[in-house]
Formats: sequence, C-alpha cells, structure tokens
Amino acid sequence: MLDRIQKSSEFAIQLDETTDVTNFAQLLVYVRYYFEKQVVEDLLFCQPLEKKTTGEDIYKKIDDFFISHKLNWSNCVGVCTDGAASMTGKNKGLLALIKKFHNASHIKYTHCMIHKEALASKKLSPDLDKILRDAVTVINFIKNWALNSRLFTKLCKNSNSQFDKLINHTEVRWLSKGKSLRRLFDLSDEVRIFLMVENPTMADFFQNDQWW
Repeated sequence: MLDRIQKSSEFAIQLDETTDVTNFAQLLVYVRYYFEKQVVEDLLFCQPLEKKTTGEDIYKKIDDFFISHKLNWSNCVGVCTDGAASMTGKNKGLLALIKKFHNASHIKYTHCMIHKEALASKKLSPDLDKILRDAVTVINFIKNWALNSRLFTKLCKNSNSQFDKLINHTEVRWLSKGKSLRRLFDLSDEVRIFLMVENPTMADFFQNDQWW
C-alpha cells in the first residue's frame, strides 16, 4: 500500500482521534490515493497517542509517519478532520501546523461529513424524537434485563426468526439508530408477543398504526 501511495501523484487523508475501551487515545488515519486509474481508500495507520492529544501531538505523529515511510506533504491534496480544537485551532491546531511547516497552500481542508450528520441527527422533530425514545425504551426493557433477554432469545429461536437479539442504540454512535430500529422492525412480531406477556403497556405501541 505504501508503495502505491508513493507512486500516486496525489493522495488525501482523513483522521480522527478517539478513545478506545481501555481509555487509551488512538489516532486513526485513512488515506485515499490513485491506483490503476481508480481512487482507493485504505487505513493508513492506527497509533496510540501516549501522552496528550493536542494538535502538536497529532501533527508529530503524522509527520513522523510520513518521514519514516517517505510520503511527501507536497503530494497531499486534502486533509479531512472533525471540528475539535486540536484539529482546527488557529495557532496550535493540526491544520495550522501543517500550513506553518509545509507551505501547504495547495491542501484543501474539509470537515468530516459524518460528524456533520451526527450533529444534525441530534435534533429530531418532537414527534420523531418521542418515537425513537419509545423504541429505545422497548429495546432496553428487553436487552438490559438478563431474564428478559434470555426469554426473548428463546422465543425468537422457537419461532425460527432470522435474528434472536435486538441491538442497543448508543447515543455516541449515531449510526446505531438506524440499525437498532431496523432490527426492532424485523423482530416486531416477536417483540409484540413478548411484551403482551411481560409489559402490556409497551405492547400498545405495536397496536398503534400511527406510532408504527
């Protein structure tokens, strides 16, 4: 992959700093480049940020990688980040440091589309927001109680359902909204039957055509 990028006349990177389940900060950098007349996307590297997660730390990690693998900033035509201060800070942000040290006026800086969509998805209309919260309440009632979870799994298996588990909605992972609602929809018959016994009030949701 590195050989391909070195031979490509142009490439672009997209990066994000995130904290893993062990509370270590990880820097993920993706790259897009030309290969055989097509634009290819790969994971360039994932490396831990051992100390702080400032713009200087992120810049040094990327710059060191570029130097050690003979990647030239002059061939980098795009850098995509989120809007965090460590990325976009006027003086010490990553983008400011790239401009300062590499005469990088040719680089186009963009804000990550997924982060924009994540912000937009937090503001639903009142009706849709209530329906989502109702659906999450149903999912949590089944998923977050061990006995309910076991009974529901058994019900699904006895019914030869395609799936035997619901999917939790995680607030910080906005894409999970669609996945959790899709699974609830696919298992609607099983959920309705289960709730009619365990929680008739929630089962009423599935009798309401407008809610459904």
